[in-house]
Amino acid sequence: MRCRSHTTLILRHRPCGGMALAAVALLLASCVTQSDTPTRGIRVKPDSTRPATADRAAPTLPSGPVARPAATVSSSAAIRLTLFPLGNVLYDGQTLPLASPDGKFLAVQSGEAPAWPTILAEDGQEPSTRTTLRVFDVSGANARLVSSVELSAWGLMLGRAADTDGFLVESPQRDGARWIGKVGWHSGKVEWIVQDAAVNAHAILVPGGGVAWTRRPIGGKQAALIFQRESGQPPSVRDAGEGSYWYPMVSGEPGVLFALRTHAAGTDLEAIRLADNRLDAVILTRTLAGTNDPLLAHQIAMTATTAVGGGAPAPLACLSPRHGRMAVFNLGTGMFEPLASKTVAVIPSPDPRSPGFFCTTNEALVYVPKIGTGDAAGAAPPVLTGAYVPRAAWTNPPSLLLVGPVRGQADRLELVRVVVGESGGG
Repeated sequence: MRCRSHTTLILRHRPCGGMALAAVALLLASCVTQSDTPTRGIRVKPDSTRPATADRAAPTLPSGPVARPAATVSSSAAIRLTLFPLGNVLYDGQTLPLASPDGKFLAVQSGEAPAWPTILAEDGQEPSTRTTLRVFDVSGANARLVSSVELSAWGLMLGRAADTDGFLVESPQRDGARWIGKVGWHSGKVEWIVQDAAVNAHAILVPGGGVAWTRRPIGGKQAALIFQRESGQPPSVRDAGEGSYWYPMVSGEPGVLFALRTHAAGTDLEAIRLADNRLDAVILTRTLAGTNDPLLAHQIAMTATTAVGGGAPAPLACLSPRHGRMAVFNLGTGMFEPLASKTVAVIPSPDPRSPGFFCTTNEALVYVPKIGTGDAAGAAPPVLTGAYVPRAAWTNPPSLLLVGPVRGQADRLELVRVVVGESGGG
């Protein structure tokens, strides 16, 4: 592997039992800055219609360097981590990048961050004409610009998922409609998936092929769930009844699509079977919260892993509002199994010899060897200090691609590749 400089760490961890509730500061792909002074990105003032509460708090990325070795570690199972700094890139101060599952490419949104109505695809959304999307090749020693996506005609914003071919984008229109497309990593060109007079939003790529999204008429309040296996096929539609669908999500569970559904009594997670290229029956419903605020659905979905085609199939992992941390959803029991306390992002370990989860907190990357481990407070030993988020897991070699803040530069992200592997000795 070519690299100008790197650091190798051998980290040891002691599995511990116990979990406890903890408050969590949500580090999201779209964050909120609470301020009365002009800043880049979204501003939410104290008198905002979306005040910060325990459910809604979404602070910006903490300032500070990333990928700094942890000062202390505990002993037992050893893991070797090798760090390769890749440089830093401009971004919009809000939206974290999308990465190809193999960790070779990164799509970054810079410029002016979209406002909340645009992020949530609500009435009042506007074209993202002051936003720029750029593609970087991060497979070498430094991040290298590949292309800038032409935005002047479309007003594109970064979507929620990527595969080895490209990444999703969404295009709010001036008449209130919203389109969904996919941009090729190499070409930088948009191939439209849906381009009609409805509000099509929050699309996700489905393992095994296909795209899922939500759709509502302009001015309508209830969104249906849409699934389309291949371009040109009639889409499958599932009505939300008296509620509204938000943010489909995926996992390694074959033939199952997850989606959030809000209704008068709160927010539910639904597991929906995919059969014969269509949306079939709801096989499980789990109530997540007694509020139907779309921002909570956004917070849950933005913490879920979405990469398609990289590594072994993984369970659905996302924010559990009840636990106030990242958790793994067990479809067999219908329950969330919490990970370490104060975690805001998660990715399964890419190294089969060291199974478990790498989780982000506002202060460090931590390693959880398996569900249900940690100390009495639900904590886990830090692996690397600094607040950053894993965006992809390479399959060869087993690696993570990390993004994190650059001290004193709110519009830049530092990129680090971390090769994961067991140490050969004690």
